[in-house]
Amino acid sequence: MLATLRNFIFGDEETNSLNKLPRATLDETNLRKLSSSEVDLIMRATLPEWASVSAELARIHPIEDMKTGGVNPGDRRAVYYLMRSLRPVNVLEIGSHVGASTLHIAVGLKQNGAGDLTTVDIEDVNAPDGYWKRLRLVRSPADAISEIGMTSRVKFKTMPSITALAEPSSYDFIFLDGDHAAATVYVELQLALRRLRPNGMILLHDYFPDAKPLWNNNQPIHGPFLACSRMKREGAAFNIVPLGALPWPTKLGSNVTSLAIIAR
Repeated sequence: MLATLRNFIFGDEETNSLNKLPRATLDETNLRKLSSSEVDLIMRATLPEWASVSAELARIHPIEDMKTGGVNPGDRRAVYYLMRSLRPVNVLEIGSHVGASTLHIAVGLKQNGAGDLTTVDIEDVNAPDGYWKRLRLVRSPADAISEIGMTSRVKFKTMPSITALAEPSSYDFIFLDGDHAAATVYVELQLALRRLRPNGMILLHDYFPDAKPLWNNNQPIHGPFLACSRMKREGAAFNIVPLGALPWPTKLGSNVTSLAIIAR
């Protein structure tokens, strides 16, 4: 009965695709320990440069909220705060899209004085007819990165997420924000865990706890929650730490975020 109800709620196709996958082999050895209280302290840190940084990024790469599908302004700020606090050296982003989070990761690394970013998308995000052009933005993600002087430290790759995560590279921080289908996230997560350096961390976007809406638009995305739930049922040792309510606005008149950290 429970399985039938779950299929009804989340849709037979996505649930069935997830259930057809072989059981993941997980290695959480390199995951960083990070509690919800520690995450809250990071989000409530005082970063005196934020006002000037955010103003400059808005000038360089203006992305109107809810118009492009890019990460909302409040989530971009949260990503920047994580960069500044955790100070990763090698970062992988899955899902470059219009470069909203890409730029905030890059400028966070720049403020740290060290660090490189590899950002991956299924499309060439910098092509003359890329997302940025179709969505009428003023410049491509690569042009925006050039404007902040980070071209040599940001690498754009065009390939499926699974291909990128199968490459023999290692990272301190991996941001998964690509294909949100449950089956894809299930494979991405097990590969991402293998790509982590000691004390590394994985950040999920569009994680809806219990697959319930976070905003009044009643539009939860099920994939990341379904993938993580299956892994937890199978004995995964990681913790999922939703960032929850942030100290600043996010979208739809709220301060709620769908960002969630995978940690120990």
